[in-house]
Amino acid sequence: MILHHWLKLANSPHTTVSGRQRVLTPQGQLLIVGFNPVSLHGVSAQVRGLLRHELWRWHRPVVEHRLTDWLHLLGCDVDEVIRLYGVPPIGKGRLQRALMACDAWTQRHNFPLSGVYILHATKQVARPRPW
Repeated sequence: MILHHWLKLANSPHTTVSGRQRVLTPQGQLLIVGFNPVSLHGVSAQVRGLLRHELWRWHRPVVEHRLTDWLHLLGCDVDEVIRLYGVPPIGKGRLQRALMACDAWTQRHNFPLSGVYILHATKQVARPRPW
C-alpha cells in the first residue's frame, strides 16, 4: 500500500495510519512518502500557512520519528527510510551546481533534515500461542 503525501492533509494522521495498517495482510508492505516539517521546505510551508496562503493552510506534515513510533505501536517494522532534498533545488549556474553537490552529499549520508522522506514498513504479526 502506498500513501503518497496523504498524511499531511489528514485530520487525524494516526487514525489514517492505523486504518491502513489494519487492512494490510501479514507481511504486507507499506510505503509512505511525506514532507519533513523540520526541513527548509517544511519551515517555508509553515510560514506560507501562517500567511494564509490557501494551498498551504491545511498542510500538516508528520515528523518521521513520530510516524516510526506509530508504526512500531501498530506492529510494523520500519525496514528503510530514504531521505531526499536535503537542500532545495534552487538557483542557476554555479549556485545551482553547488547546491546540487550539497544535496548529493545529504543523500549519500541519509541526512535526517531532508525535505522529503520515503518510509518502507512491513506489517508483523505475532505467532498464535499454542494452548
